[in-house]
Amino acid sequence: MKNTKSMILSGLALLLSATGLAAGENGQTIYRLIMENIRQDHQSLPGDTEDEAARWLGRINGEGAFDDIDYTSRAQTKWHPLQHLNRVYTWAKAYTSSRNRKDSSELHKAIVRALTYWHETHPTSSNWYMQQIACPQQMGVILILMRASSEGLPPELEKKLTGRMEKEGGRPDQKGSQGTAANKISIALHWIYRGCLTQDEQTLSFGIGQAYQPVQLTGGQGIQYDHSYQQHGKQLYIGGYGAGIAEDISKLALYTRHTPYALPEEKLNLLGKFIREAYIPVIRGRFFLYNVLGRGISRENSLDQTAFIPVLQRMALLDPGHASVYLESIGRISGTETPDQVITPSHTHFWCSDYTLHQRPAYTFDVRMASTRTCRNENGNGENLKGFFLTDGATTIVEEGDEYENIFPVWDWSKIPGTTAPAVEHIPLPEQWEKWGTSLFAGGVSDGKYGVSAYTMDEKQFGINTSARKSWFMFDNEIVCLGAGIHSGSSHGICTTVNQCLLQGDVFIPSGDSCIRLEPARHQFRGLPWVRHRGIGYFFEATADVHIENGKKAGDWKMINSSYAGRPVTKDVLTIWLGHGEKPAGAGYAYTIVPAQPASGQIRYPSGGITILSNTPGIQAVQHSDLNCLGIVFHRPGTFTCDRFSLEAGAGCILLLSDIDRKEVRVHISDPSRSQATIKLKACIFGVGEKEYTVAMPIHPDPFAGSTQSYVVDIERLTLRKP
Repeated sequence: MKNTKSMILSGLALLLSATGLAAGENGQTIYRLIMENIRQDHQSLPGDTEDEAARWLGRINGEGAFDDIDYTSRAQTKWHPLQHLNRVYTWAKAYTSSRNRKDSSELHKAIVRALTYWHETHPTSSNWYMQQIACPQQMGVILILMRASSEGLPPELEKKLTGRMEKEGGRPDQKGSQGTAANKISIALHWIYRGCLTQDEQTLSFGIGQAYQPVQLTGGQGIQYDHSYQQHGKQLYIGGYGAGIAEDISKLALYTRHTPYALPEEKLNLLGKFIREAYIPVIRGRFFLYNVLGRGISRENSLDQTAFIPVLQRMALLDPGHASVYLESIGRISGTETPDQVITPSHTHFWCSDYTLHQRPAYTFDVRMASTRTCRNENGNGENLKGFFLTDGATTIVEEGDEYENIFPVWDWSKIPGTTAPAVEHIPLPEQWEKWGTSLFAGGVSDGKYGVSAYTMDEKQFGINTSARKSWFMFDNEIVCLGAGIHSGSSHGICTTVNQCLLQGDVFIPSGDSCIRLEPARHQFRGLPWVRHRGIGYFFEATADVHIENGKKAGDWKMINSSYAGRPVTKDVLTIWLGHGEKPAGAGYAYTIVPAQPASGQIRYPSGGITILSNTPGIQAVQHSDLNCLGIVFHRPGTFTCDRFSLEAGAGCILLLSDIDRKEVRVHISDPSRSQATIKLKACIFGVGEKEYTVAMPIHPDPFAGSTQSYVVDIERLTLRKP
């Protein structure tokens, strides 16, 4: 890692020295300084620019068009005319690079010809994003790069192009989603480009102010009070739009260093906190967890985060106090370090977004839910056409990070990992934007290291007609997954999916004192104790109806994203699910995921003293005696009793009790309904006494509604206090 860090730091130091030099030059204007910083940043981006430039020179005709681009296309996504500007950008980088300062007349002529053709032909997409963000942003960078060349662009052509940027690029303060959060910043960025190009202080200042405005905690769209990110309503979007805000603001912060327009310190701190505490943790190795991507899950290679490395490089420069965090993340993403390097055990429930993240050096696990206060995954612009069940308790379990890489065209979308759903052939397709969840009870509790999450599924739409009480108890080496009260009026069989991932290596099941490899096929078992695949073990109850399908599956990207041409995809897939039969009335399940298993032989269930104490529609509870903690989910008011005490809750809530055999017990509590101003708890400690407590809770719309509240109970005195 030292060598990797040294190389990265050397590159950053070079960029920093260039920025500092520009800032100190006498007579240097603010516009020229910002544009020089923009050029330095883009020239530092990876890529074999000169080879690419030469390749595209062979594809342009005399008019300035590329022979493989359909300029009449109006597609919403994968809009091919945008490739025209991307190629001109590559030329501009090559033409103005320090290695090519002598300039190439052929390349210059091609750039002028291509930009002239673009302006005169005026390709247009039916998606506002292309005209208001993608095109003017790329055009602004091209024009700024060309300002550094000896010959530059014809002034009249540049004037036409900046005029087009102004006319069609929109305003960052416009109403609707275009003027909100990441979209606002993206539009403001090309206002900044244009302000520098035209030396218009009013345009530049307006763009800067609009770009910085969303960098704040909000209960609307943007960075939430739990540091998750939401866009298009109350929808989790750490990936996608969250990536956009990190990309654009880190750029702008670098561009405006040492100028009066520099990003204020408090906003830089918030950006760093979002990237360190929300964005980096949802990357395992070089891959995103699919739960944070929104409709982007249906795009090929969308999990790969290699392109995020430049953002992390900028942040290491801008936020030197946390440079090691950014550089360590670069090491894991680039593959110079393994996925488990410098991972601190942590547990976070993002209460604003109904999302739970559990991280250990050996693995990462997450749970995605939606409630009546948050939105389901959208299916806008013809993308994510089968993602209806993604917010019904979808889970990810990864060790290397590549377990779901490009699996989605061949997925059975009625069997998303973690969900309980009917095995429907046709997945419901609701309205595309801001579809609210239906659960009144979705949330989690956390002490920062361990946690419990719970979700009441109650889906009556589209013939699903299925309800369930689901919970997850997350410890160091185990994740215990419980389900109870499963009811359905659907005519399809109801399944709880344990996992559906890429089949990478053999699948093993026990056979006497040893184990056997499972041949590729569809299998069904009753009383199967465990399954192992790669380094992960799945343990089941003796009565579980376990189904395993391992083998090749075929699909097509177009089935989940209408912008793709039909192209068959075949992958090896492992699917493990529990069957509950047709129209179950009160079914349940319990399974435990245990990562970090040996590569061969019998697998081990940790001797951590895990005990499932209750799994009913009213109460789900798991104790971990080695860790001395107990998690309890009260789906409704009720009383939980164990060997040492009983606990009565006057309302639905989730509790995590730590140090339960000591004099002072730590109590962590949350309200997944976000509706209880107070929750009454009555504790009866056998042999000690009984006491009733009234715990104050934040309620909706308080931005901290649903967050964990922590207390300490003195067992001898039965007193309750804040820690």
